[in-house]
Amino acid sequence: MTWYPLHDSYGNPEYRTCDVGHQQPNTWLRSNLISVPNKVKKVNITIEYRTVNCTTFRRTNFCREYFDFYVHQSTTLSAPDPLQSKATYEKIAEITLPTLGINAKRHFGFQVKGKFIVLAFHNRGSCSNIHSVTVSYLVCPEITVVSGLVSLPRSVAPVTNSVPVQGGCVTNAIYNKGILSLECKSDGVWNISSLKGRCTCREDTENSGGECKDCPSDKFNDQNGFNCTVIPSAPKIVQVIFINHSALELKWQPPATTGDQTQVFYDVECRKRCEGENDNKCEDISCGSDVIFIPKRDGLNMTCVTAGNLSPFVKYTVKIHARNRVSDLAKRKYGIEANFGEITVGTNGPAHWRDQHRLPLHGPSNRRRNAHHKKMTKLRDSRVVVNEDVAMSSVAERQKVDDFRLDRDQITTVKVLGSGNFSQVSKAVYKPLNSEVAVKSLKGNASKRDLEDMLTELDLMKILKPHPHVVELIGCCIEKDPLLIVLEYLPYGDLLGYLRKSRGIEDAYNTGERRPSSALTEKDLLSFAWMIADGMNYLSTMEIVHRDLAARNVLVGDSKVCKITDFGLARGLKGDIHIRKKQARLPAKWMPPESLFHGKSSTKSDIWSYGIVMWEVFTIGESPYPGVKPKEIAGLLRTGYRMPKPSYISQELYSIMSNCWEEQPEKRPSFQWLCSAVKRLLDDHKTYVNLEVYDGKDYINFDMMMDEEAGPMDHLWSNFLPILILVAGLASSDQEVLIEKPECDSCSWNWTILQTAEPGYTGWYEKGSPPEYLACINNFNVSTSRPNSWLRSDKITVNEAKRLDVTVRYFIADCSSMGKKGENKCVNAIDLYVKQSNQDIIDKSNYPNPLSHTTSYEKIAELGHPTKVKTSKTVPVVIKGKFLFLAFHNNGACSILYSVKVSYNFCPEKTLGNNLLVLPRTAAPANVLEISRVEGRCKENAVQLVSSLHAYCDSRGSWNKTSFEGRCICKEDMENTDGRCQACPNGKYNDEKGFNCTSLPSAPRNTTVAFVNQSVVEITWLLPAETGDHTLVSYDVECLIRKVCINSACLYEPCGDDVAYRPKKQGLEMTHVTLEGLSSKVNYTLRIYARNRVSEVAKRRYGVEGKFEAISVRMKESAAPSMKALKTEENVN
Repeated sequence: MTWYPLHDSYGNPEYRTCDVGHQQPNTWLRSNLISVPNKVKKVNITIEYRTVNCTTFRRTNFCREYFDFYVHQSTTLSAPDPLQSKATYEKIAEITLPTLGINAKRHFGFQVKGKFIVLAFHNRGSCSNIHSVTVSYLVCPEITVVSGLVSLPRSVAPVTNSVPVQGGCVTNAIYNKGILSLECKSDGVWNISSLKGRCTCREDTENSGGECKDCPSDKFNDQNGFNCTVIPSAPKIVQVIFINHSALELKWQPPATTGDQTQVFYDVECRKRCEGENDNKCEDISCGSDVIFIPKRDGLNMTCVTAGNLSPFVKYTVKIHARNRVSDLAKRKYGIEANFGEITVGTNGPAHWRDQHRLPLHGPSNRRRNAHHKKMTKLRDSRVVVNEDVAMSSVAERQKVDDFRLDRDQITTVKVLGSGNFSQVSKAVYKPLNSEVAVKSLKGNASKRDLEDMLTELDLMKILKPHPHVVELIGCCIEKDPLLIVLEYLPYGDLLGYLRKSRGIEDAYNTGERRPSSALTEKDLLSFAWMIADGMNYLSTMEIVHRDLAARNVLVGDSKVCKITDFGLARGLKGDIHIRKKQARLPAKWMPPESLFHGKSSTKSDIWSYGIVMWEVFTIGESPYPGVKPKEIAGLLRTGYRMPKPSYISQELYSIMSNCWEEQPEKRPSFQWLCSAVKRLLDDHKTYVNLEVYDGKDYINFDMMMDEEAGPMDHLWSNFLPILILVAGLASSDQEVLIEKPECDSCSWNWTILQTAEPGYTGWYEKGSPPEYLACINNFNVSTSRPNSWLRSDKITVNEAKRLDVTVRYFIADCSSMGKKGENKCVNAIDLYVKQSNQDIIDKSNYPNPLSHTTSYEKIAELGHPTKVKTSKTVPVVIKGKFLFLAFHNNGACSILYSVKVSYNFCPEKTLGNNLLVLPRTAAPANVLEISRVEGRCKENAVQLVSSLHAYCDSRGSWNKTSFEGRCICKEDMENTDGRCQACPNGKYNDEKGFNCTSLPSAPRNTTVAFVNQSVVEITWLLPAETGDHTLVSYDVECLIRKVCINSACLYEPCGDDVAYRPKKQGLEMTHVTLEGLSSKVNYTLRIYARNRVSEVAKRRYGVEGKFEAISVRMKESAAPSMKALKTEENVN
């Protein structure tokens, strides 16, 4: 019989063959010629088939339970007959009997060698049906990478690995940077992360789902890869802070509308008011170049400015122009000027200046005069200390708050926004400003400690100048109960709730009245991180440590502006460190080890908290240390644990985050460095947060949910932390088989049968291939009593096992099928016994006999429940000795033992490449709820980073990947390469901190003189082009006196100890330095060296110095002070 076509029960065509007769068949089924496209290098074949088991046929001499699959490949239009030209066909696979005897589907792939292929199936005696054959090849489909605006064509997948495919910019987009290619993988899937380039939309268009579309009306775009946005509205409430006859200090509030994905900066325009007789013909004139602006006139990133060198008794009009990234474009293309706020003042004394907008100024005209010049120590000394016998009203009398005092009657409460145990925050309207404000107040049950904290918060906020990323203090009311602190109002509430609401998850604690209008973007998240760092940088310069920095203590305003708030735990610093001397309610999950264990707080502890806030931001509202209770944080940090990198953020972004979590505070970066690092990512056009693969379901482990749903799991976590961690991620387990009978189809078990002869019973006996043990009743008429038949195993050596699993495949006949005669002579079960001992018995004749020593065996299972099919059962045996014997007892069952397998679980030897840790093979614990703590060792050329190297092995023989304690790192000048410590490449070094090798930084760039006179010079520079990987860059300054130069060679000598460096000479984290105490009319050469974490290693081991950029400076000649300057000093004094 050959292959023949037919149709199945559904009418689908198929081929069948079934030739198991008297001789070996040789039949082929051949396909038509199949043409393969030129670029296709691999073809996939899917075959759906069925093959019948040969045991269903009586005469099976030539029956086979498989048929063969062949392929012929050619460059010509030929399809040879496989009967005649079998050699031209290549055997691809043997298609075997499906495991369950039903329809099966097999997949094959082979590399293309010609333009045409022919498929053939060869039958040598099987009974088979081929239901379908599919011939296909894989392609990477045409796609557009939305984030990069790169279009990729449909491409044939490679045979192995991946190939780069060149893409192009979509319509109306222009090339921005990098290589516009994407890797097409062998499985037909694009590797999105391999895209190293990007395009950006042209001016006045934006990325809308991968297309560049025109900006909406009144919006603009600047071709830098962001979305369209509006220009900012005018700054609000321009006010005079200080004025005299020659100087003026102004402040204002940020615009109500700032624009999206942008920072707002300000330009100051100053004009003298015209005082002519005919105002219609009179024009204001520019203030001129004599007027100076501190810190600068254009591009201000703060909301205050000081103007100096003004003339007395002159009226000035000052305009504050608000600009953002599209302001220049709006002016250049459409002539649209920036919006501004203005104020007119006169320098003829505080009593005569007036506000052209007639905005009321509350409090004396010298409000906050010189407040920002006062030292923190003075404010700290004047802070109120609350004693138990001092009422709040007397505190008010002693506290000097006139500059901030508000009229309580001018505050109208609208509603309560949020309430805690001792305080609440309300939304209110402050009538003199006609604006919404937030009012913080204490409840009646507040303690004196709560009052003290609130007064401390007020003290600290009074010294703060307005900052765009710190919540501003409007004023206070403390003349009577209750104490009120009035703050600016931000309508979106706290950042934590804002993040969660953006994902559609409600947060009952969020006080925001408005909701996010859309899902957050990567730029939004980076912008949040930058604004928080910017606000904290300002607080650190004011020597304030926040101590409670968290996403819940950051508020969100219009245009997604973030501002630091809640200074209830904040403290001023005496020196560099604040030491907590009494108990306090502190946020454990945001605290570094030195604060948890020793009560020490500093700016560096705020930096640790900032790293936690970054985690909150980039997980879009996840609780830190998910699933861990606050009381367990201290123990977790002692092990060196740090939260791992979320899979969808880049290593560079995670490095910034993890740098904040350095164990030693001095190794953590500064807020100034963090501002620069995050700003660089924000301004870059790479993808650092791939929200396309972000799965919010992975990040819903909120602490508030844990509290609401607390139950038995909470108790289990606190008592069995390692067990719960095991659920998080299990490594593959292994099993050691001690015995498996029968070992092969023809292998005898060679077990020992021990029994007393009973008439009518066979007892245990071996039969068949593969061999089986049987026992049954063979004659009801002669049997008088039940048998006592035992089947004993050979000696089993336990080795390292702590628990054995005995798996038995057996069959028990139902006694009810034997009629009344077998009713009293048959049982429905056999029993399994075990004998354990620490004594090794060498002579088999001395093996314990269960017939004569039954009590030495322990019954561990009854194998019963008769069925009509084979049954399998696994029985656990807890190890009590080094050796054991198994014994099966039959006292009347009609039974068959098909196989017995004795095994135990173990955690295999495991090498953790990332941790450079080797874990030894370890037997699994006996109890299912038990885990074994196993000590590991470092790999070759690696050293131990922390005191312990442990992991946990569970009863299933699985290592817990997330519970590893400790870590190893490569030795100096080596790096982790695929789990091995290898020497650094030439030109790179390493410092034994667990990072990869990196190069030294290149020289600083664009070193310039920002200021110079006869004794002082200020130098600024830009970051090096190359900084190295996983490292911070610092700078050392070398000052040299240039003595003489001949051609290009000069002689130098060091400047000496009388030169002072501000802020310091070595280890600078900023890109500017001031040198004082220099000599006039002297030529100096200043060298700025760039250093990173491997600079010291390169110099110590190889004598390689860092790279530097030098600048030459000639100090000015000393000059006598002018009469105008002397006069000014007299007036000031």
